[in-house]
Amino acid sequence: MHDVLGDLIEDAVRRHPGKPAIVSAERTTSYAELDRDANRLFAALVNLGLAPGRTVGILARNNPDYPVVFLAVARAGGILVPLSVRSTASDIAVIAKRVAMSVLFVEPEFLEIAKNLPAVSKEILPISLAAAASTNCPPTIGALISSNMETPRIRIDPDAPSIIMFTSGTTGRPKGVTVSHLRYRRLMEQQVRECDIRNDDILQLAMPLFHNGGLVAVLGAGLAAGATVAFYSGSFEPGCVLDHARRHRVTIVHWIATMLARLTDHLNGRPADLPHLRCIHYGSMPTTQDLLAKVSASFPVPRLQIYATTDCGLIAVLKPGQQVPAADTTGRLLADTRTRIVDIEGNEVGLGEIGEVVVDASTSGMMGYWDEPELTARTIRDGWIYSGDLARRDRDGFITLVGRKDNLIISGGENVYPAEIEEVLAGYPLIREVIVCGVPDANFGEAVCAIVAAEKNALDLPALRAYCAGRLAAHKIPRKLFLVDALPRTASGKIARGAAKNLILDS
Repeated sequence: MHDVLGDLIEDAVRRHPGKPAIVSAERTTSYAELDRDANRLFAALVNLGLAPGRTVGILARNNPDYPVVFLAVARAGGILVPLSVRSTASDIAVIAKRVAMSVLFVEPEFLEIAKNLPAVSKEILPISLAAAASTNCPPTIGALISSNMETPRIRIDPDAPSIIMFTSGTTGRPKGVTVSHLRYRRLMEQQVRECDIRNDDILQLAMPLFHNGGLVAVLGAGLAAGATVAFYSGSFEPGCVLDHARRHRVTIVHWIATMLARLTDHLNGRPADLPHLRCIHYGSMPTTQDLLAKVSASFPVPRLQIYATTDCGLIAVLKPGQQVPAADTTGRLLADTRTRIVDIEGNEVGLGEIGEVVVDASTSGMMGYWDEPELTARTIRDGWIYSGDLARRDRDGFITLVGRKDNLIISGGENVYPAEIEEVLAGYPLIREVIVCGVPDANFGEAVCAIVAAEKNALDLPALRAYCAGRLAAHKIPRKLFLVDALPRTASGKIARGAAKNLILDS
């Protein structure tokens, strides 16, 4: 196993230099061309004064130059900071200041944001992800690559920070998850091995690259395997996504539950015309059995479920054909990611008992949170990264996630896990999407509340409670109902629970 991100494509360049590494609407880039462009950009960045340990931002959609920047910054020893294109200018300014950003690669449509970052703009060199310069345009990546500079490769410490991946930050201060070269390389190679990614695969990149699902599970793993990554850019339009996968003969897709729901709604029970597709990878957020049944009808191919977190890395995988103890099983724990399920005191719980998922920090996961030593110390304790996820484990190493520790509802002295209730409510015909949370209650301490997106005037609390009777224990049945047009979401497409709960508390 190689140790640093800059060497990610070394094997592929040696074995099949002319093979397409990246295909997009703009162009096709071979492994040899990707390596050459990354080397030229690396040399240009060093010439511009980028020193190891300095931070480099990138504000772009799924641009085909993203992997060039990714590799070049790694070879220079810089720390890449992927920025969400859904962030506001003020959000980006805050992050830029926190990490002391020195360079910002930016797509032309976001150039005004880069030029007008308050308080920090004079300290940041913007570089446009454009092939050619235009009037009043900063240096372009096209010009830097075509300058054909050369410089000796820099020896990089594998344990040095490589990427700071900021969380969506819908509530409170975004956390800058900082991961070393060694851990990201290990994570990408785990993805290749555990998810059966082959060098003749074509992976569709529809997940955003400012999220680990795009940067690691698709782009990083695809390049590490020597496969081809087909870039889908623009908004997620189901018809366009399916057409893209068909045109590029995609063999593996990586879609989260939100994407799967939109695709199956679009297909409306019809099978998708994707003759080359061999597997669907999914994860990142809970996926209901009702949705998976629709996926089976529209995509009659094997599915592989991934349980990973930005903080902890890859934890468990549910592979096609595995005999599982229950329909809601999340996956089997990986042998090379040391994982425990522990109680509030850090002691391992018994089989079948619910506890928090913790991962050995010496083998997997993050170094810590950028510029937040106290939060890091609360999360990494005695050498273990505390995920905040609650799960139970069986004797064969399969785990089932039951929810988040900070989402646990204690109602009338009983522990209530929202995921179980959400799974039941997702089967109600009138409900489009739902989350369950606890709200203050004088009698029970917390009352179970369902926040539901449904057709207006089509649902009331008595009908909801009647549906749940016999499906849930009495203390788990929602006592309150809050109707919304749509649930708020994070930049990566997950439901923003904190923001949704605030809708109730602020009403």
